[in-house]
Amino acid sequence: MDSTTIPGEHSFEMDFAPTEIWLNPERFPELHPSEAHVWRFGLEPPATELAELESTLDDRELRRADSFRGKGLRSKFVAGRGMLRRLLGGYLGEAPSRIAFTYGANGKPELASDRTEFRFNLAHTGSLALLAVTKAGAVGVDVEALRPFENAERIIERFFSKAEQKAFLDLPESERFTAFYLGWTRKEAYLKAVGTGLATRLDSFDVSLTPGLPAALLRVEDDPDAHKHWEMFDLNPGEGFAGALVVASSRESQGPREIRRFVPFSGAETWDSGKIDRHQSPR
Repeated sequence: MDSTTIPGEHSFEMDFAPTEIWLNPERFPELHPSEAHVWRFGLEPPATELAELESTLDDRELRRADSFRGKGLRSKFVAGRGMLRRLLGGYLGEAPSRIAFTYGANGKPELASDRTEFRFNLAHTGSLALLAVTKAGAVGVDVEALRPFENAERIIERFFSKAEQKAFLDLPESERFTAFYLGWTRKEAYLKAVGTGLATRLDSFDVSLTPGLPAALLRVEDDPDAHKHWEMFDLNPGEGFAGALVVASSRESQGPREIRRFVPFSGAETWDSGKIDRHQSPR
């Protein structure tokens, strides 16, 4: 049973074994148009596994890896990009090293092949990563370790909208810590989905942040119908973490989207073999 520790002011140990929510599929799962898949994995694999992942990266990725100061940061980048290639290879039926990317103005990678129906987004915090994959359109994912901090009200005032500030201050003190991270991850996931980066102000849209209520995009400045175009979900990455997913809405055509959560199964070498069984895994 593998575990990892998230570095920071406080350490959070996380078990990457399957759970009732995060399934360990017996076969590589088939991705249906009405679904989004989210994979949870660690970024500190054994040295032999890390070397195998690094061998799949292209020159651009290797140069990016070498730009990180410190062995730990480099290794986590290599693990994240290597796992991205490995998992996308499972969907595409391609060897990880053969996958080619193009990059948008904000550096967001996309598939360069004719299989552009597959959209994906990768997020990480410390040694935990989440990868979201869908066929139905743009997608964004975010994950954060729940680290105590001071002056939450000042951060809320600077980055959250007026409506979000009121919702936050109306909550009991005991719920504000959780509410901050729910709101933050939802806002970051939305920005990653729309792909505009810092060009979109964090206070120009509202998300729900009350613990216990559904994740939702409530308002976008100058776009009164935006809530119809996007769906927002909490991911529950594990104790000590918050995570959110935003995907292009499927309500008009195929009903609410189904989110399926996975941890990579053993026998990863089959992803490189070209003999991947794509039968749908048990739900």
